[in-house]
Amino acid sequence: MENVPFSSIDEIDDISTLDEYQVALDAGLTPADALKAVSRFSRDNARTPMQWSDETNAGFTTGRPWLKVNPNYTSINAKSQLDDPDSVRSFYKELIALRKNPIYKETVVYGELEPYLEDRHNLMAYYRKGDKTLLVIGNYQTEAQTVKLPSEYKKILLNNYHKLDREGTTLRLCGYQAVILEM
Repeated sequence: MENVPFSSIDEIDDISTLDEYQVALDAGLTPADALKAVSRFSRDNARTPMQWSDETNAGFTTGRPWLKVNPNYTSINAKSQLDDPDSVRSFYKELIALRKNPIYKETVVYGELEPYLEDRHNLMAYYRKGDKTLLVIGNYQTEAQTVKLPSEYKKILLNNYHKLDREGTTLRLCGYQAVILEM
């Protein structure tokens, strides 16, 4: 799900967001700019009705929901992810399967965590070390990033894209690409 595009402060229920909105107005922002500034971080983004389906009110209720339903519920909802192999739901199922896999379970569940490339901006990378060594890398920005590996990897265990660009031990991660590699 994505943040709801609030069009009025009247659609927001979170008291801290309402307070921040008033602070923004007092600082001289226009109502539109103040709403834009506070909407991104409003806790109401996590409190909107769950988007179960493309039915009225996202299949959440036949009544009137307490907060606005995101208008994208017709395309972004739980039901639409059931049979989509590229959905977030499918990716989580793959993560769970990796965690339960007897070959990797000891490392994934109990392995030592060792940070890698801590100085990189918008990149999270760490090892899980146990009877296997896994390297988890996530690119947290829209733009691609390159990552130099310390050695060749043995196997791609998980990838949220269909491919992984590689030249030797240098990977090129697309925007928001995440991979788990067996080293």
